[in-house]
Amino acid sequence: MTASLAKRGPLPPWAVGALIAAAATQLVLGLRRLQRHPPPPGQSLHARMVSIAEAFLPRPLARFAATEAVLLTYAFHWRAKPDIPAGATPSFYHRGARPMLWVLAGAGLVELVVLHVIALVFWGPKLAWPLFALSEVGLVYVLGLISSLDKRPTLIFEDRIEVRLGLLATHQIPQANIAGIVHPLPSRPEEAGVLKASLATPATVGIELVTPLAVRSWKSRRVRQVTMITLAPDDPQAFLHDTAHLLPRPAP
Repeated sequence: MTASLAKRGPLPPWAVGALIAAAATQLVLGLRRLQRHPPPPGQSLHARMVSIAEAFLPRPLARFAATEAVLLTYAFHWRAKPDIPAGATPSFYHRGARPMLWVLAGAGLVELVVLHVIALVFWGPKLAWPLFALSEVGLVYVLGLISSLDKRPTLIFEDRIEVRLGLLATHQIPQANIAGIVHPLPSRPEEAGVLKASLATPATVGIELVTPLAVRSWKSRRVRQVTMITLAPDDPQAFLHDTAHLLPRPAP
């Protein structure tokens, strides 16, 4: 395949011009879309990035690009304000999750140095530096994830709970689908219908669902039905207090 492409040589001038014209047209159209429909004021950083990216890219690609941009922003901007929209009560969970993630980041840093030295000794700088760059990008992503934990807390609204795992996932649970909140959790192994929405820390609170929630697994990429979502809020009692209005009331 590579040999056949090499035989063809560079693209002809008309093809290069067509690509440049297409890119320029997409850029101009995107700027016009942004001018007509600018991001609404008060949006979170992630929502604002998605609104901007959707002016230039298809929706799935725009969401992916926006998430990547926000992750890199958080990796270098640790003092960014938390994403807490008006009318929402935040429930933070970063104090419990961050220590183990910092251990992961430290292990990644050690691996980065060791891998670079080994590759430099055995394969030379031509391979060592690309491997070093890839490992460095991975480390930046881990730092962005750690930084995003306190920027994107779980949100409690008047009519729903928005469970967040930093920038990894967001699950909307409307009030009508909340069967109850369990605390403390029973000492039992994780079941197939339980989604653990706590990173690197034992869950302490469980949200029972009326109707199972379809969730795609990170590992198998398969969709499974979830009947309970477990969390590890930094202050479980405050979480219980702030979600009391969402629990179903007993019939009179």
